[in-house]
Amino acid sequence: MDIKNAIDYESFNGLLAISDIHNEYYTAKKAVELAFEKNLLIVFLGDMVDGGAWPTETVLLVKQVLDEKLGIMIIGNHDDKLYRYAIGNDVKLAQAQIDTLNSTPDQALFLETMRDIYTHPLATFYAYVDNYMFVHGAVDPSVWGHPDEVNKKQKAMCLYGEVDGTRDETGWPKRTYSWCESVPAGHSVFVGHDRSAKGKPLTEVGVYENQQGGKTYFMDCSCGKTPINGPAGIATITENDIVIATIK
Repeated sequence: MDIKNAIDYESFNGLLAISDIHNEYYTAKKAVELAFEKNLLIVFLGDMVDGGAWPTETVLLVKQVLDEKLGIMIIGNHDDKLYRYAIGNDVKLAQAQIDTLNSTPDQALFLETMRDIYTHPLATFYAYVDNYMFVHGAVDPSVWGHPDEVNKKQKAMCLYGEVDGTRDETGWPKRTYSWCESVPAGHSVFVGHDRSAKGKPLTEVGVYENQQGGKTYFMDCSCGKTPINGPAGIATITENDIVIATIK
């Protein structure tokens, strides 16, 4: 998604990217209010759901932001899975999805809102503006060509990151980061999904700069995740200035 073609970008003072929220409505609300106060376009970096205790409140907040054209949503793997469940696909739910469904008093409203935000014109697998790119998991090098639609491989990278086909000692797919080397000089990409990317602390934003000067900001700070329910990472981007912080 070209943000400038999707929304009235010039009416904002910049952007505020918000990392994985995972049902933590009150953290999301604080970040949204901060963006409103500073007139910043909101970029949700995916994984709005699974984790905290407020799934319906969270997705309704996201929908409000999208409907009012005050932000965009990058689709994450947790969003994708619950959307597929919401449209009736045969999805094997993990405990995170079961807990989400059990913690909402109005499951029908929650699933309806999931369908609405996933198919919203301002929801996308990746987005870019100027020298900044936003994605949930990782950027396949071919995406720097800014395709109108992602193919199967590109979509998998956007949702799940880069993996090598093996699993770590906990049973999770082992993630790799060679894609970070393809970030062009002078460009920055903001991702969520991976709270320990390249060994970063679980509750802090990590930054990696490749040899050519391309930067990757790893924004997932464990918001709504166990055993550490950390803050949400936020990046404020204004006039070529990037300020990294957390909010909870």
